[in-house]
Amino acid sequence: MAKKINGGTKYTLIYSDRKTLGITVNPDGRVVVKAPASATAEQIERKLAKRALWIKKQQVFFQSLNTQMPRKRYISGESHLYLGRQYRLFVKEGKPYAVYFKGRSFEIVCREESLKTQMSRRTSAEMRERTEVRDRVSSEVQRGNLKNLETSNNYKLKGL
Repeated sequence: MAKKINGGTKYTLIYSDRKTLGITVNPDGRVVVKAPASATAEQIERKLAKRALWIKKQQVFFQSLNTQMPRKRYISGESHLYLGRQYRLFVKEGKPYAVYFKGRSFEIVCREESLKTQMSRRTSAEMRERTEVRDRVSSEVQRGNLKNLETSNNYKLKGL
C-alpha cells in the first residue's frame, strides 16, 4: 500500500511478522517500510516523521551516484564489467569469429570492422554462458559431484 510521509515522499508499507519497524531506501529512491502487524498507523507516521531527514539524505545520496554510463562501443581498450570486476577488451581482425578470456581481458576476433557490432552480441552471450558454467561448477563442487563435471560434455572450460 503506497502512502506519503508528511504529504511528501511516497513509501510502500508492508506489514510482516517482526518486532521492529524497518525503513529501507532503495537506490532508485523508493522507500519501503516494513512494520510489525501490531503497529498502528500513528506509530508508523511518528517514526517516519522522526526519520524523514535521514530518508531524504539517503535519496539525495543515491541520486548523486546515478550517473549515466556511456554506451559500449566494443573497441580495443574499452573496459567492461563482468562478475563484479573490470576487464579490458581487445578487438583483433582475423578469420574465426571467437571470444577468448585471457586473464584480466577479453579478446574478440572478427573479420571486418563492420562485424564488431555482431561480436558485441556474442560477447554478451559468452559472458552469460561463462557465468552459468561457473555457477554450475560451484554448485557441483559444493555437492561433491566431481564425477558429474568430469563426464559432462556440456561445458567449455577453456580459459576459466
